[in-house]
Amino acid sequence: QLRGGRRDRDALFNLAIAGTVCVITIVYGFVVGIVVGVVLAAALFVHEMNRSLVRSVGSLATRGSRRIWPVAAATALRERGEVVRIVELEGAVFFGTAHRCEGDLARLARDARFVIVDVRRVTMIDASGAFVLDRLAARLQRRGARMVLAGIAPRDRRARALRAYGVQQLGDGVWYPDADRAIEAAERALLAESGIATAADELPLAVPVNAVAVEGDRVVRLSHDWWTGADGDGHKEGFRLVAKTGREAGCCASARP
Repeated sequence: QLRGGRRDRDALFNLAIAGTVCVITIVYGFVVGIVVGVVLAAALFVHEMNRSLVRSVGSLATRGSRRIWPVAAATALRERGEVVRIVELEGAVFFGTAHRCEGDLARLARDARFVIVDVRRVTMIDASGAFVLDRLAARLQRRGARMVLAGIAPRDRRARALRAYGVQQLGDGVWYPDADRAIEAAERALLAESGIATAADELPLAVPVNAVAVEGDRVVRLSHDWWTGADGDGHKEGFRLVAKTGREAGCCASARP
């Protein structure tokens, strides 16, 4: 994790404890090192039991997906953004933290229609953790809300743990590989409830796309195409966005693949 540039708090704590125990063992001897290691490990355990696993909380009003919606859809999402809660957890969801985690999530999920729990930074889920998450999802479902998990892949350790412990409400169908896709799914559900149709498919860049935008008192037509030729950096081809008004304006932006 450290070589990859990640600064996980639990990993840093464990590394600090290991380093401290090694230094004390070298200076004072093996027995003293063992005693200090046990004391530090117990202190870390108590600390983990008493801290909240909630790292951050957001909603659609403060954090939307990367998808660009039409004006009507974007307006509807802003108006109803508070009914989607995005909660990021960090640490281990185990028997020592599960009860408090359930209480925190239940409090944050109050009055929400969709609850996205981002477990990307969760290091471990034991049977107690899986049970309380599944129980909370069932409670939310009974009152017409939905809970999904983000930051979880079908074959990672968290997915294996949830399958092994036999969760009923948090199976594969409510897993998303990252928070952005989970947020987009919640946005689509909200728009469907509002009666606003959305396109499920994404068009590749090779397919011509046309759109109309308003710029002041002018109507600007946007399209894109594939261009061939040298630019200032010597590149020969790329994708460009073309803005056309009544006078056929030229290229306004470009990007290379």
